[in-house]
Amino acid sequence: MTKPLTHVALQRLHVTCGPTISTSEVHAVCPEAIVHPPIQHGDLYRIGLEPGDRILIIDGLFHQTAPIRHKEILDMIAQGVQVVGSSSMGALRAAELHTHGMHGVGRIFELFAGGAIDNDDAVAVVHLESDDEFRALSEPLVNFRFALEDAALAGVIDHRSAAAILELIQDLDYPGRTWRNVYRLLEREGRRELAGQYTAVTTWLAEHPASANTKKADALHALDELTRESHSTTVPVNDRWATSFVHGWRNRFRPLTTQPDETLTVLAGLHYCQLYDGEFLPLWRKVVLAHIAGATTTDLPDDELLGAADAEIVRHGICLSDLTPQQRSQWLTPDEQSSLDTETQLRLLVIRSAPLTPSQMDLSSPLATVLLDLAHRGAAEARAVQQISTSLLPAGLTVDHISDQHLVTSLDNEWSLATPTPQHRDIAARQRGFLSFEHAKDASRHFIPGRLRRVRKVFPTSSSSVLSP
Repeated sequence: MTKPLTHVALQRLHVTCGPTISTSEVHAVCPEAIVHPPIQHGDLYRIGLEPGDRILIIDGLFHQTAPIRHKEILDMIAQGVQVVGSSSMGALRAAELHTHGMHGVGRIFELFAGGAIDNDDAVAVVHLESDDEFRALSEPLVNFRFALEDAALAGVIDHRSAAAILELIQDLDYPGRTWRNVYRLLEREGRRELAGQYTAVTTWLAEHPASANTKKADALHALDELTRESHSTTVPVNDRWATSFVHGWRNRFRPLTTQPDETLTVLAGLHYCQLYDGEFLPLWRKVVLAHIAGATTTDLPDDELLGAADAEIVRHGICLSDLTPQQRSQWLTPDEQSSLDTETQLRLLVIRSAPLTPSQMDLSSPLATVLLDLAHRGAAEARAVQQISTSLLPAGLTVDHISDQHLVTSLDNEWSLATPTPQHRDIAARQRGFLSFEHAKDASRHFIPGRLRRVRKVFPTSSSSVLSP
């Protein structure tokens, strides 16, 4: 479905950069810009962008972590954020999405958008970390390409020699692409005439820095353009890309509140409720029943909600008698099968097997309001428990080092599961909106040490008892 065009007034300007251009260089052009490190998967949600904000993506990570996803950018555009790309990762993503509302600026963007290049490594560099201001240790292929092209147009080198040098550079892996390495390679291969012309090019580039570093030139161009731009942006929105993965990313990375330095994500707040809040169970039951019934609210009388859900169950031909005993045991405990009537068993089975979880639910839907309200009410406790859990971990260890057995025992106690089987644990987890007990166990890693210390007051002084050897 295509929604109407949305008009939004432009507000804050965010910039993600690192090796291409420094924070001080950004602020020299745009003093009001909010500068972030090179972007990676999830950062568009972590930043807390609002409708009308602008973000210029210059640099992004890809080798050591998951890169920014296309659908994350589309999601921001759909929410009224103006997304601009240039120079590096930004130019690449803009070339891929310029027909879907992302803006591209600069020579490198035009090169990608025109199909002259399509390889990601054309903009890749090796660089240091934030403590060293992401200083680049290699040179991107696009800088070599434009430097040689501009030098040839200026008559410093002939076009055939420039093409020969560029071909040699393309054969190098991107970490090995430096001006000095290229000269050494020419010398080693005995191509002295090319080496001489290459030296002439580097001498000329010292006097023409814009040609030497097209990445930076494009970034400055984009910043200048955004500084001068004060009009509104019009965003065409098509939401066919908004899959459960996008909803999952929103929930996993977006802060629960807008308070400064918020450490609790939406998903973490929901997980805490799923794991430990007694109010969650009846709320989740109503949300799932309303979802089954096709209702847009949970504020319906119980009889009306149950009747509508039961009607949908019947309409889809779901019948308890069609299931084998083994299939029933995946969703119902022996006690439930022996003590509950058929209608109640069927409702429980459908609730627990529904393809709906808080982790991948569209929390902008009306049905999610009650869940978000509960998460906000429990945010202070969840945040404190999470922070305590982090502080209790010895240096160099993460929540992944917490022993599985301790997680299992803790959840058994929290959920009052006496001598449970694996199936019982899965059923208890599904009742709380988890796909399985394994998913619940992983969610609890971030809370269990702090919860034992803060809530149950039994966590030992040393954290070694909960860590895997």
